Amino acid sequence: MPQNSTVILLEKARETRAQAERARRLAVAAGADDIAEKLRSRANELEQQALELESKAASIQENAERIHELTDENHKLIAEIKERIRKLHGARKPDQG
Repeated sequence: MPQNSTVILLEKARETRAQAERARRLAVAAGADDIAEKLRSRANELEQQALELESKAASIQENAERIHELTDENHKLIAEIKERIRKLHGARKPDQG
């Protein structure tokens, strides 16, 4: 799931960045009037949104990696506990017999 979210966010960031580029090109074509300034402002907003999406994607990826590390650690600890229990039971059987 986190990888899907990361991919989706990165794709959305790419699309948003492309929209920003289109807005910048339109601003150049429009000239130096109010419309061009609004287009440049919108392009900057879109660029900021793209940066935020990329940041969220990176955060999700980091969290997913950390969760994976902790899961691996938990599995190792569980295996160690099971092994200790098995050894304790094995050590008790001769005493009980």
